[in-house]
Amino acid sequence: MKINTIKQFNGLSRYDQWASGWAEKDNVDIFSYVSAVCNPEDSLLFCRLLFPDFFVRDGAVCLSAKYDSEIFFFMVE
Repeated sequence: MKINTIKQFNGLSRYDQWASGWAEKDNVDIFSYVSAVCNPEDSLLFCRLLFPDFFVRDGAVCLSAKYDSEIFFFMVE
């Protein structure tokens, strides 16, 4: 049984341009693209976007990178 987690992508211009350069286009896929084009740092940074750090205070959940205790204190008073 195949389980699709995300609908098939269409209109990925950078990927389509890259894939069109291959003689056997059926043998390349998004995994080939990531392996050939993306740097490991790109993947790590993207993971940080998908899985950010959070700060929880007084029942509020904030992005840790944007949390400012002075602004938060002002907002809850």
